[in-house]
Amino acid sequence: MPSYIIRLLSLSPRREKPMSDALPKALGKSEGVLTQAALVNSEKVTGIPAASPGPSMPAPEPEKKVLKLKEKVPNESEKDVVGAITAKIVRGTPEFDTLVENTNEDIVFKDEEGTGADKMMSKRMDEKMNELAKLVKDEWPGKKLRVTECWDENGEHNDYSTHYEGRGADLTVSDKDGKKLGRLGQLAVDAGFDWVFYEDNVHIHVAVKRDEDE
Repeated sequence: MPSYIIRLLSLSPRREKPMSDALPKALGKSEGVLTQAALVNSEKVTGIPAASPGPSMPAPEPEKKVLKLKEKVPNESEKDVVGAITAKIVRGTPEFDTLVENTNEDIVFKDEEGTGADKMMSKRMDEKMNELAKLVKDEWPGKKLRVTECWDENGEHNDYSTHYEGRGADLTVSDKDGKKLGRLGQLAVDAGFDWVFYEDNVHIHVAVKRDEDE
């Protein structure tokens, strides 16, 4: 090959790679270096290891509602909500035949009289009592609803008590834990009792309207 041709070839410009090809690789490397350096510097400054992304924490459960001592739901008198009694129901009368016996195994009856009177109640009371028994069982596994007083045939309450018509009842939880009464009261509201009263530190009182009023 003539020497002048060799000389021309040596003088021709070399083909360089486009900047656009090299730039992303260079940026990628520098970005990784900068990110790592930032994490290291953060740990040095704060003394706290940089946290890595983790699973999101579950939202806290809402606080359960409870009744306060002496609270009534609704906040009216029992008489105004469920109606006054018409007469005391006596065993062996047609009125007594309108009562039903509650045989729910998830309910404990105190039955201090030994006559089964606490198991006798109006149909509406029976319905709401069974609903509350389910809620108590779900709320406190292994525990049951406890009825200390329902229909009263011995005159142990005031003359106008709904107990005499099987429309009033006094309730606790089977373990007799007074700290559960506020929550029990709210569960009674949820079960649909017409009137709920957190009466004292011993029990809550519930009442329902007459069956014919429903």
